Amino acid sequence: MAATDPAGSSNSSFYVLDPSSFAITQTTALTGFPFGIALSPLTHRIYVTDAAANRVYELDDATFAITSTTPLPWGPSLAAMHPDGRLYVAAYQGTGADVLAALAVASAPVVDSVTLSPDPPRVHDTLHAFAQGHNSQGYTMNQSAFRFEWSRNGAPFFPGGQDFSLDSARRGDTITVRVTLTDGSQISAPKSASVVVADSAPVVTSVVLSDPSPTTNEILTATAAATDADNDALTFAFTWRVDGAVSRTFSGVSRTDTFDLGVAGNGDRGDTVTVEVSASDGTLQSFGVARASATVANSAPTVGVALGSTTPTSGDVVTASASGQDPDHDSLAYTFTWTVNGAVRRTTVGANASDKFDLAVAGNGDRGDTVGVAVTVSDGSLESGPASANATVVNTPPVAGVALTPAAPTTNAVVSAAATASDADGDQLRYSFTWRVNGAVRKTWSGSNPTDSLDLGLAGNGSRGDAIVVELVVSDGTADSDLALATTSVADSAPTVTVSLNTTTPTAKSLLVATAVSSDADGDPVTFTYAWQINKKVKQTTTTTATTSVFDLAGRVNNGDVVTVTVTATDGTLSSPSATMSATVRNH
Repeated sequence: MAATDPAGSSNSSFYVLDPSSFAITQTTALTGFPFGIALSPLTHRIYVTDAAANRVYELDDATFAITSTTPLPWGPSLAAMHPDGRLYVAAYQGTGADVLAALAVASAPVVDSVTLSPDPPRVHDTLHAFAQGHNSQGYTMNQSAFRFEWSRNGAPFFPGGQDFSLDSARRGDTITVRVTLTDGSQISAPKSASVVVADSAPVVTSVVLSDPSPTTNEILTATAAATDADNDALTFAFTWRVDGAVSRTFSGVSRTDTFDLGVAGNGDRGDTVTVEVSASDGTLQSFGVARASATVANSAPTVGVALGSTTPTSGDVVTASASGQDPDHDSLAYTFTWTVNGAVRRTTVGANASDKFDLAVAGNGDRGDTVGVAVTVSDGSLESGPASANATVVNTPPVAGVALTPAAPTTNAVVSAAATASDADGDQLRYSFTWRVNGAVRKTWSGSNPTDSLDLGLAGNGSRGDAIVVELVVSDGTADSDLALATTSVADSAPTVTVSLNTTTPTAKSLLVATAVSSDADGDPVTFTYAWQINKKVKQTTTTTATTSVFDLAGRVNNGDVVTVTVTATDGTLSSPSATMSATVRNH
């Protein structure tokens, strides 16, 4: 509505009222005497006649700002808008006030609609604005007549074209375009459209296998590459197939996954192993999957070989035993090549995994010669690398034996050792005696004499219950005999003891229980001494006749500590060798 202030025409105004509450929502100051109002919906203009100043005001129907003023030769009264775009104004006072004038008003163009596509857009899309509008004559305007301004999240508008790149946008951003239209002389009221940037699905760009031609028992690693326009954290889903059948699935944040071909059903020679990978940002799943495939190749067999003896003598038959392995479980053929001092003497091929070489055959090896065997194995397609073993033909060693007298010595007795020896080669022999008391070396002697003795009367050479051992090695100057032993005990026998723990992987709050088992050949009562250590530091020592000892770990240990119990037994005269058992603290 337009109104004149009673205080004077200089205070006249154009008012916009709320139709429900009649509250004034907009005021545009005018001067003069507003008389009539006409609305032009087509051009979005409002016309107000001023009877006092002989003129017509033109206002924008969106901003209610005065856009132009048209002078008249008389004072206008009521006005009406004709559908043809002309404004009819009736004269009210002044020269020529008896007319009805038709004014061709210069109407501004109008933006009819604005659309944005795509809707909704996503990061990296190019947002395209399309506007439609017309001029005061109703003609549709070309796109070049529109002006586009863009805003992100309510920021000030800035000029641009019809297209707006979302490369720097983020999910949830509100993008607004404001469009105005010009006909060269007037500018339309603005019209806007907005869209919200939507979540973008991740894209798995590739997946690569660690080996395009794996073999049976190999562990394949799949590495995926993916992008997400919103930089969301991604989870990956791996699906492994063997000849099309799903064998394993895995989901997690890792971009890699492994597939063990050594697991039954996970792929044998000739099978096609395929991995499929998809990704999710928690809201959207990637479109399709990335795939990579590999065909399990034939695996070459492997072989090892060992000789029955690495020090054979002339006349021995040397046996070579091969151990062939084939991951594909193919039948294997073995090739044995025997050499003497590097020269090939014999080659055999067959399914047998062992072969023999007779040194008694002339040229097959004498004392000092090196006898070698090289073995390869084939699965019919691939052959292993060679495995080899060597032996040196040695002198026949002497054979030795030894006996002790008396059979049951007492303290202060003299124990004598008498050697018996023979040598197939008739070589002169040398005797080496080693005397031990309870396992500790007390005396050694070497010479041509086949006898030696140990005086138990000397301190440390044996007391009641001590074990006396003599070890004999006889040499012919080239080879030694096998070790010959003779043992006896000094009168009383020392007890023996073993120990076990109720657990070897206790927690930090466990009660460790050591159980000792002792025997005494003399049937003497036995007393046990338990020494508990944590990381080799003694924490508790108990001497008792009980066969168990308890050690409370609470407050004493940490994860990884080693707790050791050492137990000895005594019959009151002699003590047994100690027995030890350890446990490692673990967090369960």
